[in-house]
Amino acid sequence: MSKSIAEIARHPTRLGVVLVLALLALVVGLMNVSATPPSNFMEAGSTGGDKNVRDESAANPPFDWANSGTGAANTCPTATTGFTVVNLSGAGGLFNCGQGDGQFTTPIGPIPTADGTVGAHHIDASAFKVDPLASDQATCIDPKTGLQTKDGDPTTYTKTGGEKNGDSLVLNSSGSDAVETWSTASVPPKDDVSNVYAVSRSGFDPSNPTSDAASGNGKEVFFGAERVVNNGDTHMDFEFTQAAVGLSPGSPPGTCAGKFDGHRTHGDFIASIDYTTGGSIGTFSLAQWHCNTDTHSSDNSTGWVTAATNGSSLNGKLCDFASGSTCTAASTPGVRSDGGFTCGTGPHYQEIACFDANGPATNPSCPGAGSGDPNSVCNPIPAGGCAPGVPLDAIRAVTNGGPSETPAGPGPVACGGWACRLSDGTTPTGAIGTCTASSCIDTNQLMEGSVNLLSLGFTRCIATFIPHTRSSQSFTATTKDFEIIPFNTCKPSTSLSLSTSPTPNAGSDILVHKGDSVTFTFTDTNDSNLGTSALLNPSVSMSSTPAGATCTPVKTGGDTNNDGKLDLGESWVFSCSVTFNTAGSFTIKGTAHKGYLDILMRPERHNAVKVLLFFDIGGSMDWHIKATEELFSAARSEFKHMEHFYFHNCLYEKVWKQNRRRWDDTTPTWDVLHTYPHDYKVIFVGDASMSPYEVMAPGGSVEHYNEETGAVWMERVARAYPAC
Repeated sequence: MSKSIAEIARHPTRLGVVLVLALLALVVGLMNVSATPPSNFMEAGSTGGDKNVRDESAANPPFDWANSGTGAANTCPTATTGFTVVNLSGAGGLFNCGQGDGQFTTPIGPIPTADGTVGAHHIDASAFKVDPLASDQATCIDPKTGLQTKDGDPTTYTKTGGEKNGDSLVLNSSGSDAVETWSTASVPPKDDVSNVYAVSRSGFDPSNPTSDAASGNGKEVFFGAERVVNNGDTHMDFEFTQAAVGLSPGSPPGTCAGKFDGHRTHGDFIASIDYTTGGSIGTFSLAQWHCNTDTHSSDNSTGWVTAATNGSSLNGKLCDFASGSTCTAASTPGVRSDGGFTCGTGPHYQEIACFDANGPATNPSCPGAGSGDPNSVCNPIPAGGCAPGVPLDAIRAVTNGGPSETPAGPGPVACGGWACRLSDGTTPTGAIGTCTASSCIDTNQLMEGSVNLLSLGFTRCIATFIPHTRSSQSFTATTKDFEIIPFNTCKPSTSLSLSTSPTPNAGSDILVHKGDSVTFTFTDTNDSNLGTSALLNPSVSMSSTPAGATCTPVKTGGDTNNDGKLDLGESWVFSCSVTFNTAGSFTIKGTAHKGYLDILMRPERHNAVKVLLFFDIGGSMDWHIKATEELFSAARSEFKHMEHFYFHNCLYEKVWKQNRRRWDDTTPTWDVLHTYPHDYKVIFVGDASMSPYEVMAPGGSVEHYNEETGAVWMERVARAYPAC
């Protein structure tokens, strides 16, 4: 044996290849037929909730929506001017420190406590939203002027665009593709949303769901809402979408009305609670968005069957509209001119599970009715399939019913660390935040629910929470009141693998001579199943323990479409070589740096209304120069079609565009009337500080002799432009 070989045998260089990843992935899984109910992270969460909002447990978890109200005092941020902070003492709540300000002002929602903060206890999203009531004032504020434009509830459906569960959210869809619309209006008290809240958890161990230390593939969502009356049928939907959904303002008063703007994705879901027996809970159901047609896909009716083509492998597939062919996991959705995605034979919401609170055989429209017991979900599974494996305990809902109801409830319960109100905006009793247990949230005004998402094969992320009400029990009945709540659990994900040349001799060890070179090749793959954007400028770094066996990996291939982005499903290759000048044992670590999300920016939409602005200038208007300049600047940025002219005191036979050239560069007013069509909206801005003769008399102008009175010219403008 040569000396060099002997030295190698005694001092081999060992490269123990250790792969380190940024673990941000949520992996799509199969249906878990043995899944347990939602966990007891929330009090009685496995049954839907404990039918109140205040924490009652001796130790946490479990938690509740609000602190216990007993124990050590908590500190809240300083109240907004005019508001009163609602601060519950004690612990165990996810939200606290709401604020209220009287009957006609929308309260300010509470903030997450330490236990309700994203990142604590496997929480990946939490939200609390106060929906304005019809009696609230100054609810719609123009962001350009800061002025109130309307009173009432600014998030109600208009009924002009269809407004049913499953209607198009694509902004510019038209014709048969109805788009949901919204405005500022009022709804019947039984359909009015008040306080709504939700929390999502993922990454916990399903076998030990309340442990912060244990991790796994657990995923669940809890939600609740308060209504303002407890009489009459009420139907509440809690919709969760994987794509971001927003509101697009329309024409003036544009900030108070418009259309929805978003997309639907296979696997989106709606949890529905129906109060169908005069105010008490009747049924609780769960529907999922499917790209392909199912039996009874029109309205979740008796005999529903989920097609085999709508499996969980399609989760994450965008499908606003049908493409005419079956959507599969390998399909690439088409894109319409209005931005809508096409995939599948008939995108729709399909009911996949239902629970009848009134007992067996009372609601034959609940899934599973064919088996003789409407409380059994897909048991037995129909021959045609029906979301196979969805267990009954995957979905739960409760309400604070009375003691005599079935199931029995506590009746009225106390409010949490926020303002609770009646339908007219008043506080039930006492000052804000001091409601008593007998009259704060009345019987059947609180609803809670929970869903074990893992049981549904849903392991993706959520982007938007849209609670809304319906006019009747039919799933496709007209929707009434709603809220749009960002609820982002989405995070990008990549996986990193490592190969070497030479390859390992045994296990992960590589034996090399002193002076030999090893090439390290890292493959970084965008394996996100969350629908997130492509990644810009990803990179890989490496380190060794001990130091001395590192190089800087550079991209050597993999950008197959040469767009400079690590697209979904694409892999980039990074490599570098190290020459070893010393013997020893080295552990190599590679880390993927995912760069920046490639955010697709949409051009700002300008108001399509055409505007003619006439500004009074000079004299007493000099006091208003600053305000006029601000108004002009705001209008110029808001309206795509806007023209302006100046006049002094009253409109006469000529106007001008530049005040410094008002004497030698004027425009006849007749030319203005003949140039701009009658669909322009005309606005006059001035202080009306003039003598009557300047309006009513020929020659009344203080600057020149006008043959016709100002009143004549104003009348001509009013006739030419009805919207003046």
